[in-house]
Amino acid sequence: MGTGARALRNEQRRPIMEKWECTVCGYIYDPEHGDPTTDVPPGTPFAKLPDGWTCPDCGATKELFELV
Repeated sequence: MGTGARALRNEQRRPIMEKWECTVCGYIYDPEHGDPTTDVPPGTPFAKLPDGWTCPDCGATKELFELV
């Protein structure tokens, strides 16, 4: 198996976790850590956060976050 196929297989096992920054206070949502303050488990991508989720530091809504 070539290195390209091996890299693709590794990517399929562990998806890239994108970090998102609150544009109000600078909080970084890191999916690898989740959000223990609202019981969001580690491994939860930003897109899968509950609709009512807000920044744990300032209360900003998801719409006020930008991809880092």
